[in-house]
Amino acid sequence: MKSKTPIETEHIIRVICEDYPRRAKLLQRKNASDEVLQICALLNGAVDDATAEAYNMSHAYAPHFAQTMREDIAKCRGFTFSPLSAAMCEGSYKKYKRMVKEGIAKRLGL
Repeated sequence: MKSKTPIETEHIIRVICEDYPRRAKLLQRKNASDEVLQICALLNGAVDDATAEAYNMSHAYAPHFAQTMREDIAKCRGFTFSPLSAAMCEGSYKKYKRMVKEGIAKRLGL
């Protein structure tokens, strides 16, 4: 049975995915306080772990999958407008997207 993520949690997950690139740059440059860097690492790690759990990251196109899925969640983009629609069927796309969202929520205690 599919679980329905509460709308408030959906909004939080969307914002976390939307801000992922900025936090990644902060982590790469290390031009913030240690506390801020730890929080950035925690949030991006939750997204990365949830994506890796939902999808076999050993595939050659796995980095593209992870980035596109983050962008789809951040932009509230569905299957029809996703670049991933060329690589998988709609049912698989929805399953992976739901698994990523639920994984992020679980890891962050939302």
